[in-house]
Amino acid sequence: MADQDVPSGRELPGPPGPDPAPGEPGDPGAPAHDADAVLARVAAAAARVGELPAAPLAEHAGTYQEIHGALQDALAEIDGG
Repeated sequence: MADQDVPSGRELPGPPGPDPAPGEPGDPGAPAHDADAVLARVAAAAARVGELPAAPLAEHAGTYQEIHGALQDALAEIDGG
């Protein structure tokens, strides 16, 4: 791209910086969560779905909301947020 194609006052992005060393903050290879604990929470939430046939129909919506919340929390922990 020629210089005249860049609007004045705008800088073009430079090359990305170096990747962080393993174990440094921001390293996508270093999980910030306990994977076994998260998997256990997901398994517990999934097991609750199997309990629904024995529960009254009126309780299903509330149970699904609780399961959904538990899965959202697990995903947020995996994503670091």
